[in-house]
Amino acid sequence: MKRNSRQLKILELIELESVNTQEEIANRLKEAGFEVTQATISRDIKSLGLFKLTEGESTRYAKEARGTRVNAKTSEVLPNVIQRIFTSGGNLFLEVENGCGRLVKDAVKKIVDKGAAVMADDDTVVAFFYDDGQAIKMANKLREYF
Repeated sequence: MKRNSRQLKILELIELESVNTQEEIANRLKEAGFEVTQATISRDIKSLGLFKLTEGESTRYAKEARGTRVNAKTSEVLPNVIQRIFTSGGNLFLEVENGCGRLVKDAVKKIVDKGAAVMADDDTVVAFFYDDGQAIKMANKLREYF
């Protein structure tokens, strides 16, 4: 699978669970269908800017705290996993590479602020707006952004 998909999956893993070794990351990625080596994981960790966070007596991989903006690495990766953006009946739909829906959803939520409810599964993100005009505006904004 592509590097960008793998890196998005790593970001999702460290957000959802406490992962404290490269071996754990590799095992989780293999369970998700990615073929990886320790060297690949090491390069991805460096590329993503991950660091070891100490919490009491344990450590885990982490990324910088979430802000109100999409971080530079995420905005670099997202255009490569978003496959299609379209609207219908006041809703915005994004078809994304399989396994990337959650992270794309998080980025979209930062962009649409509180103007929509945003939901996702593995390969689709949906933002529900009150009117079609707002969904179309957001689709155009996302096309420019990504």
